[in-house]
Amino acid sequence: MRLELARLEALGELSERIVATGTAMAGSETHKLGKGRYAIDLDLRVPARMSAQAVLTAISAVAEVEVVQSSEGQE
Repeated sequence: MRLELARLEALGELSERIVATGTAMAGSETHKLGKGRYAIDLDLRVPARMSAQAVLTAISAVAEVEVVQSSEGQE
C-alpha cells in the first residue's frame, strides 16, 4: 500500500489505527517527495477476520494522509 502524508508526525496516529484493527505492519519505506510531502510504502498483513476495506477506512480517517495505491485496487 502506498500513502502520501503532509507531515511525518502523522505516522504515529497512522500506526495506532493500523494496530487497532489487528493488522500487522510487516514493513515500511518512507520517501520524501518534496517540501511537506512524503510517501510511505506499507507491507500490511490483514487478519482473516478483518476486511481490507475496514483497514483502508481506518487509515483514511487520519488527517493529512491519502491512500494512493493498495493491493485491493482502492485509490
